[in-house]
Amino acid sequence: MTSLSFSCDCGKTTWVLRNATPKTATRAICYCADCQAFARHLGSDTTLDSNGGTALNQCNPADIDVQTGAENIALLRLSPKGIFRWHTSCCNTPMANTAHTPGVPFTSLILAPAQADVGSVLGPNQALVNVQAAHGHNAPKATKGMGRLVRKFILRAINARLNGDWKKNPFFTSDRSPIATPRVLTKDERTAASARS
Repeated sequence: MTSLSFSCDCGKTTWVLRNATPKTATRAICYCADCQAFARHLGSDTTLDSNGGTALNQCNPADIDVQTGAENIALLRLSPKGIFRWHTSCCNTPMANTAHTPGVPFTSLILAPAQADVGSVLGPNQALVNVQAAHGHNAPKATKGMGRLVRKFILRAINARLNGDWKKNPFFTSDRSPIATPRVLTKDERTAASARS
């Protein structure tokens, strides 16, 4: 079984993706304004590519294992109903996006630039999404692979619900509560994070 190791920028928090194959995960680049705002709010614009894209790896939450620094994991929402956006409190490294409940077994691991070249393990990018918010020279103009992304998510979610893997989620406790208290950005913080320099 192939595993990929991840670390926050300062090295205090580490996690592993087990069962890392093109069949069990889907690589994508998301250009949405929210992913960009998340990175900017954390002061982590280097997570974004030159067109504002965030490299993601959609996978089964049960395949993620936090090895060190679990106490450093923090939770942010851009709005009261926004998705859960996980990062480290030690150095504000973006980690992952999840639904607000483990009952929807969805995780998009954020691949830092140093980790984005994982094609030999996870295969090539399969989707470019939310390209309407892309910017800069040679920004993508058309969405690619959205159908494949959705189909693979649905298949993973159904399988996780059937085999019980949805209960194994490093971002939620056994009683289905998030492991960190969500902090919601204020309107002013959201406005500041949405502004491109």
